[in-house]
Amino acid sequence: MKTMISDNEFKSRIRKTQRKMEERELDFLIAFSSYPEREGHIEYFTNYHGAFPPSQHDDTYRGLGYGALILERSGGPTLFPGVLFASGRLVGIEKVISNEDVGLAVSDYILEAIRTSGKTNSNIGVVGSDVFPDLYMEQLKKRTIKMASKKANFLEADNLVIEQRMIKSEEEQRVLKEGARIADVGIRAAFEITRVGAKESDLGIAAAKACYEEGADYVARTRIYGSEISGVRWPIMTNRKLERGEITGIDLVGFSGSYGFDVLRMWTVGNPSSKQKEVLGDAAQLTGETTRRLHIGMTGDEISKMTIDISKELDLKGTPSPFGHAIGLEIVENPILLPKSNVKTTPSSFLCIEPGLESSEGQTIHFEDEVLLSEKGRSETVSKCTKDFS
Repeated sequence: MKTMISDNEFKSRIRKTQRKMEERELDFLIAFSSYPEREGHIEYFTNYHGAFPPSQHDDTYRGLGYGALILERSGGPTLFPGVLFASGRLVGIEKVISNEDVGLAVSDYILEAIRTSGKTNSNIGVVGSDVFPDLYMEQLKKRTIKMASKKANFLEADNLVIEQRMIKSEEEQRVLKEGARIADVGIRAAFEITRVGAKESDLGIAAAKACYEEGADYVARTRIYGSEISGVRWPIMTNRKLERGEITGIDLVGFSGSYGFDVLRMWTVGNPSSKQKEVLGDAAQLTGETTRRLHIGMTGDEISKMTIDISKELDLKGTPSPFGHAIGLEIVENPILLPKSNVKTTPSSFLCIEPGLESSEGQTIHFEDEVLLSEKGRSETVSKCTKDFS
């Protein structure tokens, strides 16, 4: 049976958020989401999934591919799915209002609620300000403020939800661990068909098939690396045939139980040379030692500097490049583990640790692990797939 979040946990999230709204004197909270990988804010409360992509707009249809959710200080949330496309089970939703124009529907709802509230001043918190297009957001604000018979104040409230999502509950940890297990199986499947003349797409298809057979909801990316490929590129896999002696690998990204998985491994086509064994071993060691030294309260900037220090301390071969991020309902969540990032890790942070080492040949070697920071501060490597395929 698939590991999932219980209805009770969804409902507890709503109650906790309503208490925070009261503390901040917010009368309404609007959360926005976007299909397919920025659904976290609405998903967090309701398990809602859209199934329609963000699209161009016209005079009638505005906000296709986006969803909104309004939470008041009491009662269940109201969902605004745009056009009514949804998948999965919905939890705790009190009302669904579908409209061709998401911003218009949200504005109408808030205006009516303000008019009947009896209050002279209403504070409206906005979550997902980086998700909903500014064009629609400004129209929503202007219309609401202009037509409200009482004063309406729009306030940024992203952290009200983001800070909750950063701390993964025991139920979330179980779902995320299951996703990491599925990713491990997919990576092993890609390795097992690696041979001279195999296509990049062969590896990607094998990994995706294995993940779906293990219960994945959705395999989003199967990025295949090779001697000519060291960074991010599009397309993420091609029909190029693998060559003997090159370093290849897969960055495997998908979802299980609505939560993400993201694991990366690299290996050689055929037996590795002594130099390749060294560079692969050094990159694996950099990921492992960075993970071992993690602790609660570190910023992305501090972790990045620590990674570079580890590379120097261990005299690893190659130029280090720090990288990592948290994972949850979305693949990339806070904290972002990059230089200058000042968001701190928390108890029960679920992180993807993936520093790289650029070899003298110009290829960057990565090993990415999913890591849980326990409430006691210990780091647990959740990704169990081997880093040594030789």
